[in-house]
Amino acid sequence: MLGHLDQDLFGAGTYADLINRSLRLKSGETSRIAAARLLENSIKLARPYGDVEVTAKQTLRTSGIIKSAGQPESRINQILAYILSRAENPYRWKSFFERSHRQGELIALLLKRNFESNIDAFLVQLDSFCDLITEKVWLQLKPGKQYPSYGHAVKDAKLRAALPDTMAAFLSLHDLRLQSATAHPRALKTGQPTRRLKHRDFYKIRPALNKAFEEFERVINP
Repeated sequence: MLGHLDQDLFGAGTYADLINRSLRLKSGETSRIAAARLLENSIKLARPYGDVEVTAKQTLRTSGIIKSAGQPESRINQILAYILSRAENPYRWKSFFERSHRQGELIALLLKRNFESNIDAFLVQLDSFCDLITEKVWLQLKPGKQYPSYGHAVKDAKLRAALPDTMAAFLSLHDLRLQSATAHPRALKTGQPTRRLKHRDFYKIRPALNKAFEEFERVINP
């Protein structure tokens, strides 16, 4: 709707206020459209602008309206978009992880670094990131119950009922991790030597991981 509205419907003052308010919405797509309308119509940006949505800030910075976009609240969405080859999602990871956000973001930064250079370490770290997510989901869905080992948690009936795609993909990733030479010298079940995981291992499970994160972001309210 915002893309089709113009100043003639409201008057310049009201339209400028609508655009500035839309810049501060949590929806990245809406805020980016508002940034484009602000530029097209030479609307003055209301200050302070620290609460403008992060991706809209980047548009304004690129256009020279502001000097700095500042540090995003969380870099996890950007990194997930990069490693999963999908559009960036505005999911509020800082609210979801709460006190564990710093740890989650650190693991995500390591994921970005190792995606191109060390896919074996990348997959082990991605499994750790999913473990951290599952622990928080467990606390939401099973309050008061002690978090078990990750391998047991992803098979829990209540978690699988709430997040079938997520838990199935996380389990596949965890099974892959158990084959990694970075994680173990020998497979725990067979005793056979482990191997160096390849990019093709990740590309094979990436579609399932995309479905997993789409489901998780839709179902779990941060």
